[in-house]
Amino acid sequence: MLVVTATTLRALSYERQKDAEILMQAQRWHAGYYLTGYAIETAIKACIAKNVQAQTYPNKEFTNEAYQHKFRKLIVAAGLTVDFDKAYKDAEFFTFWLIIDKWDVERRYDGSVTQGQAEALYEAATHPKGFLPWIRNRWQ
Repeated sequence: MLVVTATTLRALSYERQKDAEILMQAQRWHAGYYLTGYAIETAIKACIAKNVQAQTYPNKEFTNEAYQHKFRKLIVAAGLTVDFDKAYKDAEFFTFWLIIDKWDVERRYDGSVTQGQAEALYEAATHPKGFLPWIRNRWQ
């Protein structure tokens, strides 16, 4: 049985970010967009995994929140709502978040992502004041 740990998810987040970077350089906008979102998702899920206690059985509501793809709901499941609300007040973070919040896992099937959408998402995620640096500071 595969056991996914916080450490595994942290490493996966970095790997998917690098994959997205390579795809963006190759002008593979759709794939770069999708994997940027996946890097974000796994980063948030690393925070969730860090908070799960192996001795407890999570309730159904928590499990439903943790096993889905909506970033805002994952932030709640990670227990980061207060930190997120503070960061959200920063104008630059807020602008980046508006781009990130539009990512949808279902777009992996439609192939209609533009260069501008892919580049905007990647920048919003990886900029020093973007989402990935922010969430990765909460892994500790």
